[in-house]
Amino acid sequence: MLFTKSLIFITLFGLTVTLKCWEDVNVNGHKHTDGKSKQNCASGCDYCMKTVSMIGSVESATWGCGCGEENGPAIANACTSKGRFNYGIGEVNCCKGNLCNSAHSKAFPMILISFFSLFSLMFLK
Repeated sequence: MLFTKSLIFITLFGLTVTLKCWEDVNVNGHKHTDGKSKQNCASGCDYCMKTVSMIGSVESATWGCGCGEENGPAIANACTSKGRFNYGIGEVNCCKGNLCNSAHSKAFPMILISFFSLFSLMFLK
């Protein structure tokens, strides 16, 4: 029985290690498109990001992981802390936590789901 509980804990812990961020591109505004999706970030990546750029009178936005090669080498380490950072033609907004790079996210944190699942398996009989 202890082996089963340990196996479940390891499995649930593995689910919480990888950060998830919204991934999307909107070349005509700063709101999500219908094509938004969840992106698994590289191991060790702690930040999600949203970039907003203004080229002429056209505003565009991208969402994704704030570190790792998922978004290309130009922004591989765009986020090293939480906050808003200006760059030449726009800004990068960095946040920490699953799906934090959208004001519309109502995701229940995976760590809490894992905790309650583990708690119920270990202590409720």
